[in-house]
Amino acid sequence: MEKSIEGKLYNYFTEQKTDKCLFTGRLVNESENITVFPEWLMTRYHLHDQWLGMLNWNREKYGDMKVPCAPEARAVIENLEKQIQSAFETGYEAVSRLNTDLIFLWASRIVCGLLYYELEYGKEFGRKRGREFIISPLLGRKYSDLMLMVQSLFYPVRWVGTPYSIAVRKVQYSKDGFNFRDETRKLNLSLGMLDFGFTLCLQDQGQVRKFNKEILDKMGKAVLHPIQFEELNARFIYSNYILKEHSGWDVSYFDNEVVMRPREEDQEAVFGKWDDKIYSSTLGEYWKPWGIESKDIYNFPDSPVSYLVNEYTNEFIDKDSIPLPY
Repeated sequence: MEKSIEGKLYNYFTEQKTDKCLFTGRLVNESENITVFPEWLMTRYHLHDQWLGMLNWNREKYGDMKVPCAPEARAVIENLEKQIQSAFETGYEAVSRLNTDLIFLWASRIVCGLLYYELEYGKEFGRKRGREFIISPLLGRKYSDLMLMVQSLFYPVRWVGTPYSIAVRKVQYSKDGFNFRDETRKLNLSLGMLDFGFTLCLQDQGQVRKFNKEILDKMGKAVLHPIQFEELNARFIYSNYILKEHSGWDVSYFDNEVVMRPREEDQEAVFGKWDDKIYSSTLGEYWKPWGIESKDIYNFPDSPVSYLVNEYTNEFIDKDSIPLPY
């Protein structure tokens, strides 16, 4: 690959410069930025003045969260936003037709923005206590891999295989609301709005979806009750939790592109033992809107409560049989 092209690839998680575009590394001034969350999304759900909880007990208003972004990078991101907005505001049928790579890149650029804030908070937290803030090698590598994939929006970067697991489902919400969750350690994200939801693991190399194939097959194209969608979220995030971390991506530089390939030692996924008690604790967090706690979900030796699969027939549960509010 030409040295000039390779030199353009920027990794904020290595340099951590606040005067460079988060996505391209180009020097920018304070006015050159982009909001972490898309303007159209914040406007639709009146999020600008709402608070988002961060790590280290910090909170930030959605509308105040901005990252350095060069004008040419912003133009590319806004073009992606137009495609995403058109589908998301149309609903499930349009979203289900989207190339999932677009959803992955859209979600990943938001997560990179959230990570930017969390790392800046971490550095400030360390300064106040006279300690240097250091990202663990594992997280540094995962975040760097994700950032390189996001740069495929701007540079000739491609990956072999599927870096993520995603499930997009039609959900029968009673009203159009913004239901967003993210988890930046294992890089999970979920979003529900209008009549659809998706759950996404950003760096599991597609293993979580394979792990949950049986239950996804049982669902088919059925419309989900919101509590069923939240159960699917909990299954994805817990599956990712017990998945052994892969060793990263091999990055090769050619004449006109960068290619990322999974390493051979990661070809076979290794999942730890499923612990019903820990899983139920995770599920309890997702079922809080219905007043269901982890103690209501699991009592040994019974299996955890499920609104997705009938434990006696092992069949998928139709949403209309669930006596809970939407």
